[in-house]
Amino acid sequence: MEISKGNQVASHENKRKEMNFPFTPDECKQILSMLKIKTSFANHVSNCPTHDELSGKAFSLFSNGTWILDSWCTDHMIYDQNLLTYSRPVNGCTVELPNGSIAQVTHIGRVHLSPDLILDNVLCVPYFRLNLISISKLAFDSSCITIFLSQFCVIQDLRPGKMIGIGIEREGLYFLDQAKKGTCNHAKTSNPSLWHQHLGHPSTKVSPLFPKVNSCSNDKCLICPLAKQTRLSFSSSSITTTSSFDLIHVDIWGGYKIPSISGAKYFLTIIDYHTRYRWIYLMKHKSDTRDFLVNFINMAENQFDSKVKMIRSDNGLEFKLESLYAHKGIIHQTSCINTPQQNGIAERKHRHLLNMARALFLQAGLPYQFWGDAIHASAYLINRSPTPILHGKIPYEKLFNIVPNYSHLRVFGYLCFVSTHA
Repeated sequence: MEISKGNQVASHENKRKEMNFPFTPDECKQILSMLKIKTSFANHVSNCPTHDELSGKAFSLFSNGTWILDSWCTDHMIYDQNLLTYSRPVNGCTVELPNGSIAQVTHIGRVHLSPDLILDNVLCVPYFRLNLISISKLAFDSSCITIFLSQFCVIQDLRPGKMIGIGIEREGLYFLDQAKKGTCNHAKTSNPSLWHQHLGHPSTKVSPLFPKVNSCSNDKCLICPLAKQTRLSFSSSSITTTSSFDLIHVDIWGGYKIPSISGAKYFLTIIDYHTRYRWIYLMKHKSDTRDFLVNFINMAENQFDSKVKMIRSDNGLEFKLESLYAHKGIIHQTSCINTPQQNGIAERKHRHLLNMARALFLQAGLPYQFWGDAIHASAYLINRSPTPILHGKIPYEKLFNIVPNYSHLRVFGYLCFVSTHA
């Protein structure tokens, strides 16, 4: 039995070679199975309704609110007049259907699919039983482009540049997605954490366009607290002084890329905590800090009969003058590393000073070499301006116990001429 079968197989193989038949028996079985699939598909297609049948009744796939994006039709078409937000009846207007038949148009009007997607001159053809969006009509009337991909298509308005509709491919047709028409939310993922990462870890709920993306919670996302951590706010200083020069704040700004007329690239700021009066010293090098501090301490002793009791600075090496402080009996306080807030008075005054100097500099239109003069002028004006820190008083007035005179002030950069004696 086995021998006879073997002989039979060998006989078939010899006949296949003699006939020059290109397929083996196994390959023939695979081809037949494929033919059966094609045959069943052909039978399914032959059993589908024809276009004439579609004209009388709709597929179960379609409904009254279903819209098909069609690149062949020349006009928007509907079959239910109730979809029109505005309409007018027409007589003697017909359209030719794909099967060659002629159908009567009863009304022409407008359809509001969304606030951004509005169809004008829509034809109502009750005989057709389908709702079509003409791609060419949409492009001409609404300045839109439609991009077709394998599984969906996108309708984009060119004027604002935003997406106003999405079509989903089903059985070879592109259906307008009613749930997402007129919006840009086409995210189908059910994982809010994934979209939280897609959108760069937003701290609050993004918008109604992304209803699944909520604000971050620390128990679900470890990235947000690491990336957005902030320091606790610094408490307000409780230090009080009873007289000038009890406490002074010092800080250095620079170096600036363009030297001033005097060759300086830095300036030293000294602020009296009690009066908020400030002194500015232009410096070529940071090493000049010691000389200016010594001069300032001597000036306070001789001109105001006061002694500097405490100096507060950052951790700059130029302020570590221990021998000077020990000789004068001065307490030197430094802020913690990377904590400029503890020397906030000098930091904020620097910002105030630079903002005013920049305004004066732009107003005068001077070359950059005059930035040092703008700094000096700004300090002079700030010392003679009321400040809320002193409850409306003027630093100059509090230091010298007299109201400053403003009659000599001129606009910074004002044109003047120097008188020369022959």
